[in-house]
Amino acid sequence: MASSSSDSIRMYLVLLAAIGPAIVAWRVADTIDRGPWFVLLAAGVVVAALVWRTPPMVRARSAGFWFVAIAPPLWVLAAGLLANAFLGGGPLERHPSEVLREARARKGADALVFRDFRAGGDEIEVSRLNPHVVGLAVGDRVVLVVRPGLFGWPRVAGIEKVAAAE
Repeated sequence: MASSSSDSIRMYLVLLAAIGPAIVAWRVADTIDRGPWFVLLAAGVVVAALVWRTPPMVRARSAGFWFVAIAPPLWVLAAGLLANAFLGGGPLERHPSEVLREARARKGADALVFRDFRAGGDEIEVSRLNPHVVGLAVGDRVVLVVRPGLFGWPRVAGIEKVAAAE
């Protein structure tokens, strides 16, 4: 009975080791666009395919198939997002915008939708879990503080509410 309980705990710890870095990267280094996520996950799948048959991975697969299957793509995603956010990039850019609406999610967190500052852009969605959106409401005028990343993928570094003109 105790063995079954410790196996379950071990399984959850292994799953957390695979998923945890991606969750941390999403919370602290998310990009404005979703394209980088697809690029990084695809690169992670390629990495996983390249190392799938190496002797250490063969041993790891016998110990925990799901860990070996999902960890490399998620680790590449986390490494790419964190590198983009913290290993380069240029100076902060400030762009006027406004809160257009609130996007309700069927699953997960709601988001605020901002007017995009880029040419040809339409909207930027920022999760309500992002600490920068606290206290903002639909119709608020804001300044989006954006930092270009190492790979050119911009991320929101801050959101400043513009005081209403008296």
